[in-house]
Amino acid sequence: MFVTPDVARDIAEIVRQHHAAVAAVLLGPDAVSAADWDLAMGLGLVDPHAPPTGVMADMHMYGALLAHLQASEAQSRYGSTLSEFKSEVARHPVPMTEVEYQAAKWSAHNAGQYIVGLGNKKGATVGSSLIEADRDLDRRMREMMQDVIAARFGDEDAAERMRERGADAGLGPEFFDDSFRSTIKGMVSDIGHASNDWARDIQRIAHTESHTAISHGIKEHWKGEEEKQAHVTSKPPRRVIAYKLPRPDACKHCVRLHLDGDVPRLYFLDDLDGNGTNVGLRAAEWNAVIGSTHPWCGCSLLRVPALLTMPAGWSSGQSAPSLIGAGGRLVA
Repeated sequence: MFVTPDVARDIAEIVRQHHAAVAAVLLGPDAVSAADWDLAMGLGLVDPHAPPTGVMADMHMYGALLAHLQASEAQSRYGSTLSEFKSEVARHPVPMTEVEYQAAKWSAHNAGQYIVGLGNKKGATVGSSLIEADRDLDRRMREMMQDVIAARFGDEDAAERMRERGADAGLGPEFFDDSFRSTIKGMVSDIGHASNDWARDIQRIAHTESHTAISHGIKEHWKGEEEKQAHVTSKPPRRVIAYKLPRPDACKHCVRLHLDGDVPRLYFLDDLDGNGTNVGLRAAEWNAVIGSTHPWCGCSLLRVPALLTMPAGWSSGQSAPSLIGAGGRLVA
């Protein structure tokens, strides 16, 4: 049969319409035009009276449910009964991510170190030093900070300890009721009310501790990925190569430690981890570390893709502009 241009256009339109109808079935009404959605209903492919979900929404729902079930095996926040499990899902439909889980674990044992040297506003007004010696730091404040940071990343045991502190301080039952994924402002309010210590620069502490916890959560996530891959391949885990990307308004110390000109310096992740923290060191002695370089630090921890091969002669702490260029952009 000879296909004229008009016939070809008619055939193309039939294919297009049915393709759009299939897209409506797969992706739901928000992904297609109103006319295409009406066509899908006319063809009997979708039920106009059923909730408009689509296959993609179903896949997301299924994945989220599996994540909740997996998380409930390791996290006390889900309780021990079906009712408690459903209540937790209702409070937080998006389950705790692996990075949040690792950040919570790190915070439960390590948060509070940056309280040292973060100062006291009241002391500053009378001319005393902003730096507080570690021996003068209230142990309860350090433990409270550990719990607040860990609870922000989903540690329900830490959240329960904070609720107990709130009850002891005469705070109502709503105190610390929504600590998971709390904002810095919310954390500052919770710490201030529970401790009644409004003189300390709590916002500075909360920002620095949260930033450090997130970075360590990312580090543990990367290490876990490499350990899983090593188990599959029966080879030693690969050494992760990472870099810190300063903010546009970063201080000269972060620029010095993390950039070579405008190109990031690349480090083995275990080298950054081995540098510990800069707490108690003078600025000239600071090193590139996993967490915050200093209070209020906002440098991001990023990873060099494992599939890239480092150039000959490269060593940890040097840049590799043929792979990672200005602004952390991938060149290769």
